Amino acid sequence: MLIKTLLNKVERFKSFVYGSICVEIIGGIEALVIDIEPRSNSRPICPACGKRCSVYDRQPLRLFEYLPIWSFKAYFRYAPRRVNCPVHGTKMGRSSYLKFRNIPHEK
Repeated sequence: MLIKTLLNKVERFKSFVYGSICVEIIGGIEALVIDIEPRSNSRPICPACGKRCSVYDRQPLRLFEYLPIWSFKAYFRYAPRRVNCPVHGTKMGRSSYLKFRNIPHEK
């Protein structure tokens, strides 16, 4: 069974899909890095009003710490989208992956 299949069973995000999964050295230790991408038909959610709006742009790639998988530290790699809300202006879109801890990323 693939790691991607296990993640879809355990942590299924409605608006995102899992991309490539690789092992990288982060902070001097080996870690699983899981790329996530927004679904092609999804629109980001404004954090102020909760409405779906158009994408303004994307931020640089960031790593978000996830739960360890088989003694490997695991990270989601994602470029967060900013939302262009007609009422509240440009804001960072609200996403379910943000419950995980953001860590500095040097790539």
